[in-house]
Amino acid sequence: MPMNSIWIDAPPLPISWHHGWWFGCDVATSGTVNYCRLIRADGEQVYAGEYLPCNTNVAIAEAKIRLMPPPDSMEMWLFRWQNDGVIGFLSDGDLLLPAPLKDKCGEVKDKLRLAHR
Repeated sequence: MPMNSIWIDAPPLPISWHHGWWFGCDVATSGTVNYCRLIRADGEQVYAGEYLPCNTNVAIAEAKIRLMPPPDSMEMWLFRWQNDGVIGFLSDGDLLLPAPLKDKCGEVKDKLRLAHR
């Protein structure tokens, strides 16, 4: 996993521990997008794909990616947009979205704002 990987706690389950995911991003070999992965605690990959930050169309250097866990792990999933994958939350308030959903940044940010009212 990339050096910027973070642990995201999953919703609690009875008698469970180490329940969650590792999420981390680096720069794809093309250099034009970030490549992010979501890995379960047991090491199984749940999702991987090409990402772009909402505020730019430029990949972020791995050393400059500052990921943070979502306020609620249920908010990270992109199923409501009929797409597999997760949202990458950045410490500067920006989001990383799968490159095919780049045009949905405004809609995703609006829904997250509404969820926190």
